[in-house]
Amino acid sequence: MDFLKGQYEKSKKERDSKRANFGTDDNVERVEVEKDKAIVEIEVSMIDEDPSNTYIFGMDNIDELVTVIEEEGFHGAIEVYKKENGRYMLASGGRRLEAYRKLRKHRIPCIILPKKETRAEEIRVLISSNTLARELTTDNWVKATQVLLGEVYTKEWQKKQHENGESGDANAACAKILGKSLSAVKRYVGLSKLDKELYVLITIPGFPATAFENVQTLSKALQRKLAKLLLVDRSLEDYVSGEYEYPLSKTDIMKTIASLKKLEQTKEIDEEAKRKSDSIKAFKNMNKNLVKIGNTIESYVLMLEEDESLLENSDTTTEDIDLLIEKLQKLKSRL
Repeated sequence: MDFLKGQYEKSKKERDSKRANFGTDDNVERVEVEKDKAIVEIEVSMIDEDPSNTYIFGMDNIDELVTVIEEEGFHGAIEVYKKENGRYMLASGGRRLEAYRKLRKHRIPCIILPKKETRAEEIRVLISSNTLARELTTDNWVKATQVLLGEVYTKEWQKKQHENGESGDANAACAKILGKSLSAVKRYVGLSKLDKELYVLITIPGFPATAFENVQTLSKALQRKLAKLLLVDRSLEDYVSGEYEYPLSKTDIMKTIASLKKLEQTKEIDEEAKRKSDSIKAFKNMNKNLVKIGNTIESYVLMLEEDESLLENSDTTTEDIDLLIEKLQKLKSRL
């Protein structure tokens, strides 16, 4: 299973795992109205996170956000849906909600969105609202694409589109939600199939992920070798932390990939030549063995002809015949 696919499947199983006791509207306090949307304060403990939000967008730099809220206050509101059990599901604003929890604040300003009929609609809102509200990393874009293809623009969706005379192009549908080009979405799909050791490099600030065009076609072993080469004698943490600026350009990375591809092609040619040589040797050995068997059979036939003439001799005894039978059995075992 691909590294990112394994992570995605795990997060998907957590989708409905966070459940708690029923709540009431006593946990909501109306505050103000912003842009025709009522902003209310809701108990932080009554809001459940959406696992897709955490999986796609993560919780990076929460401490920095905590400091900003402490110094400048909280502006705007997070968005939630009201659930059937009286609790609320986060629609957008996961990092702000987590910052409020760290600050041990009891209520947070919220806009309650109309409940969506399907999970697919919730995911579309989740992704579109977050992509508009913040600057995303390549990792965020890849995971957003993965969730859209896995839960919204599925094979079932494509089938229904075709039945209705529509194209059913899942990648194009993703591109529309993400506000990206079709080629960008295809690149994200390719990145999601990378080996774990290579994929994590795209989390490095400033890493030129566009250099990884079709790199998923490399063998897993070669991908791991590439990952080690691209770390340039430092650890992943050194770059992710920002302690060291990543030194390689897109051109540098593409040259390294080209060299490895050439190495793999040379290796494949050498392996094919070895397989051919081994096959020729095997054929020659088999032919040699068959010649030996043929010669042996020919000598056996001559021997048997001589033995058969003994049977016609009136002086031949029963013991002589028994010896001939034993001889035949030995010849049979040797063949």
